Amino acid sequence: MLEESLRYARHTGDPWPEACASMNLGVVYGLLGKLEQSLIMHQACLPTFRDRPDMPNTASTLVNIGTTLVRLGDFEEALPPLEESLELFRSLGYKLGMSIALTELATVTRRRGDLDRAQLLIDECMDCLQDVDSAFYRAPALLELGAIADARGDYRAALARYREALQIAVKIEDKIATRRAFDSRVAHYREK
Repeated sequence: MLEESLRYARHTGDPWPEACASMNLGVVYGLLGKLEQSLIMHQACLPTFRDRPDMPNTASTLVNIGTTLVRLGDFEEALPPLEESLELFRSLGYKLGMSIALTELATVTRRRGDLDRAQLLIDECMDCLQDVDSAFYRAPALLELGAIADARGDYRAALARYREALQIAVKIEDKIATRRAFDSRVAHYREK
């Protein structure tokens, strides 16, 4: 259906409907695990959103690009779009968008070995999530909080965060977060 919308939007001659359809299709591809296709769609729509200028769609597209790059394991390449998206979300005062960017930035920063900065980022994320009623975004943030505790050697705190994330993910039927939380807990039981 969305692919058909994209084809139709291309025939209008107006780049705006095409950019919106590309963004939506990129999100769907990401949810389906088609990460390369997701990245292509998000990169295709970004210039149109920047040209408008459309800060909300630009920020959303940038965070989607960064998140996709993180999922692909391209951590260094993920930094610029994530940092820019965070800056835009902050200027908009959009806490949910900030929380997504902060979670992904914490992941990248942790993987680079800067646990203190990762902790600051995820703490800011958790503060944002206090103002947003979204279990869907709280579960990944808790997983990252657990990963930071794990990297610090605080296995009890890590396991508690993984357990909390797993409970949320199961409750809201988020299969991706459920799998990540379960995998994190299994790794603890095997290693500890």
